[in-house]
Amino acid sequence: YNNELMKNNLQPIVLSKRKQEELVDASIYNKDFGIKSFSNKIDKKAVKNIEEAIESLIDKKADVIILGCTELPLAINTKSYNSVPLIDSTLVLAISLLTHSNPDSLKK
Repeated sequence: YNNELMKNNLQPIVLSKRKQEELVDASIYNKDFGIKSFSNKIDKKAVKNIEEAIESLIDKKADVIILGCTELPLAINTKSYNSVPLIDSTLVLAISLLTHSNPDSLKK
């Protein structure tokens, strides 16, 4: 997303590599609590880690948070977090596909 954001004069704010690995990647891939292992009922540790990652981005003054991995909206299924909008990239993709394949489908 960074290149597209910059092309549109938006400044991406990202987690440090360490926080990305410890908070987000672990919440997705960890065999003991990760979303890929426990998607039917998301483990509280995964939710807590993702919330910590979001809070870190908010602390860095992010105006909007892109939930860029398909697993993240399973854990954080709200439209905002502490008044900061959250974008579900999978939902955006689905809407875009519908719009481009059948523009009349969204008029209802």
